[in-house]
Amino acid sequence: MSTSSPPLTLVNGAGVDWVPWMDGWAVGRAGTELVPQANAAATSADSEEKTKTRMCIGETLPARSSARQALTWVVLLPLVWVLYGCSSPTDDFIGARVLDPCNSSWPICDGYGSCILGPESYTEGNLPGQGNIIVQTLADSSNVTLSFLFSNLTAAGGTFSIVFYEPGCVGTVSVDVPGETVAEESQSLGVFARSAQLVAGDHLVTYQSTTAAYYLLKVDVVPLND
Repeated sequence: MSTSSPPLTLVNGAGVDWVPWMDGWAVGRAGTELVPQANAAATSADSEEKTKTRMCIGETLPARSSARQALTWVVLLPLVWVLYGCSSPTDDFIGARVLDPCNSSWPICDGYGSCILGPESYTEGNLPGQGNIIVQTLADSSNVTLSFLFSNLTAAGGTFSIVFYEPGCVGTVSVDVPGETVAEESQSLGVFARSAQLVAGDHLVTYQSTTAAYYLLKVDVVPLND
């Protein structure tokens, strides 16, 4: 039992000694003996050291699972996005092509083309309106396809006309499509596209429409013989 009391004068053996007060005392077969208590300063230092140790351990412990998971998703989400093809229709349509503003004047036939479009470029614009581009083919015979990706299509308009010119404009291949068909194909297929088979050379290709929309345009050339 431990109590608080003033200094005690204790008899121990043959003599009498004055013993300073301490926090506790005990009685046994040998008489009354002091029970030493832990030094307050040592206890305080030990507690402080344990606290520091706990702090150091806490600092080196791994982050909580929720934090690790959040960090993992932040790092891996862009990779998952790419691997699973989570891209927009515009990205799929353009691919690695570079935008050509088509604001130049390339002489061809009796007119001009605003740019030369091929597998490495695309252009953009607004309808209603018209455009003149140049397409180059190298094989004796090639299939040339114009593909339009529309957005903000607010009116189908009238006839969508595309004219493919042979080299020197000695011949043409004309394609006329009703505006309703253009709108329906754009909605169901994602793009509106038309093709023509052309011989080798430089070709002027024109298009015009009263359809109301913003568009991206690309050209694909597929040789039909070696």
